[in-house]
Order: sequence, then structure tokens, then C-alpha cells
Amino acid sequence: MQLSTTVQGYIGVAIAIVFFGSNYAVAKRYPVSDGIAFAWLMSCGILIVGFITIAIVQQHFVFVPIGTLCASTFFLNLFFFHAAY
Repeated sequence: MQLSTTVQGYIGVAIAIVFFGSNYAVAKRYPVSDGIAFAWLMSCGILIVGFITIAIVQQHFVFVPIGTLCASTFFLNLFFFHAAY
């Protein structure tokens, strides 16, 4: 049975809604200083999980430059926002 892309999208959104914020529960016990190191390590973790997911789901890897640009912009925004305080 093949699910449509719309159903897959809604399943992905439901999973994201349920698990959003649980990734910060691990860092609750440890001092994270200004948050830049935590953001960097979390970004690396997200990247590794993304690569593993792509390797499991797809037979080949497709590099999308816009995704890298968006992730870099997010990290720079986080860096400069924290640097302002």
C-alpha cells in the first residue's frame, strides 16, 4: 500500500507536533552557557539524523542547495541574536 504525499506530509507534521521541544529536555540538566555550542551540536545531530533517514528511505542521496542555505541562515540568525544579548 502506497501513501500519497499529502498523507505522508500530514503524518510528518503530526510527528513534529508531538515531539517538538522534547529535544531540549536532554539539555535541561546541563549548563549550556550562551547556547551557541548547544545550537551547533543540535544542528550536527539534526544533520546526522537527516542523512540516516535519507539513507534508509531513498536509494540515493540528492543534495539540495536551498536546504543548506536555509539551515545556514537559521544558524547565523541564532548566532547574531544571541550575540546581541
